[in-house]
Amino acid sequence: MVYAVAVLILFPLSVLVLLFGKRLFNGAGNVRYKDEKLEMSRGAPVAVSSLLIALAGGFGGMIAAYGVTGSWLYAVIGLSGGYLAIKWLKDKRAINRMELLRSQYPDVLSQLESATFGSLNLYQALEDITPNLPRPARDIFYDILRSIRTGDNMSGALEKAIGKTGWKELNGLLLGFKLSSSMGIDFGIICKHSLEAHYEKESTRGQVKGAIAQNMLTLKLLSFLPFFVIGTARAVAPDFTAPLFTTFEGNVFFIFCAAMILAGNVMSKRMVLKTLNV
Repeated sequence: MVYAVAVLILFPLSVLVLLFGKRLFNGAGNVRYKDEKLEMSRGAPVAVSSLLIALAGGFGGMIAAYGVTGSWLYAVIGLSGGYLAIKWLKDKRAINRMELLRSQYPDVLSQLESATFGSLNLYQALEDITPNLPRPARDIFYDILRSIRTGDNMSGALEKAIGKTGWKELNGLLLGFKLSSSMGIDFGIICKHSLEAHYEKESTRGQVKGAIAQNMLTLKLLSFLPFFVIGTARAVAPDFTAPLFTTFEGNVFFIFCAAMILAGNVMSKRMVLKTLNV
């Protein structure tokens, strides 16, 4: 009886932590990440946090797998949750970085607008604004300046930066540079209209993001419920669920269902990311 109660408590908690992560402990929906956290790709703090995340993911995966199946074979397979947790952490940091860069793009446009209206040419404007930009945008523009100083033109340096960092908003800046250099359009005017278009796009994107968040929460709950029901049934009536994990046909059926649920979550996440990046 004690074992059944422990499984009923630990299994849902483990799965919820893996699915929802920090949302369970942080009430804020959107958190502005400090620049220092984005620079933790070098040094011991990241190694320690990655190790802890891997251990927590592996331990949680083992408990969840054993709680559902009661089989140590599945529990060992559940240790792969450590790898999934590390992948989740890496993807989370990449998404947070892109969100931060997206939020810093209006600052880039507004400073370029002010600099070019002050009768500076494009290269002088870049040199003028780069030290005042927030990080990590400042580091990217330092790389752009270095590329220009080593022989690249403005457009080539921007294209390299976009390919290296994936900062898609810079495509608008690249188009503005090309229009200004080829057609003689005032770059300050281009920055002004680009800033207005960016705010309109972000307003629409925020509405889409809010609607998608509700659907993703529903999807995660629906993905969690089948395993919770199976784990509860196995703890309350082991004989009822035994054929699912003690026979070849039952194992094949369980693995197939779990794979379909996982594939559905992966496809949904990719569609959401593709929609939000439009």
